[in-house]
Amino acid sequence: QWYNISGIISGAINKTYVAPTNGSYYVVINSSCINGTSASNTLAVTLISMEEHLFLNNLSLSPNPSFNFITLKSRSNVLMEKLKIQIYNSIGQCVKSLYLKDFQSEEIINLSDLSPGVYNLSVYHGTTFNTFKIIKY
Repeated sequence: QWYNISGIISGAINKTYVAPTNGSYYVVINSSCINGTSASNTLAVTLISMEEHLFLNNLSLSPNPSFNFITLKSRSNVLMEKLKIQIYNSIGQCVKSLYLKDFQSEEIINLSDLSPGVYNLSVYHGTTFNTFKIIKY
């Protein structure tokens, strides 16, 4: 039986459940094999729009490795507002943050203030994100 924060989800008794809204979900199994009942961990579900999914999965960075500038490109033609770009060093510290009011196809990111090394560049839109490994030489 599947549950959400409000309690039992009527009719949700299958092995899988497709969450219709954001929220926390868990399943309770009642079986003689486990000598009673067992509850799963709670899963936090955040739904994203098809536009966000297509956008975040159609991003690319080039050139990589790069010296001073790297270009973020979108292969989709979706206008996204309020993008946040953060670059993290090898020990997880955020070393650079950028905010883009409007992004549709291309943005040049200046890396000249970073030391040579390997970084993770994350692009956030709301609660969704995509992360790329970049090399600065």
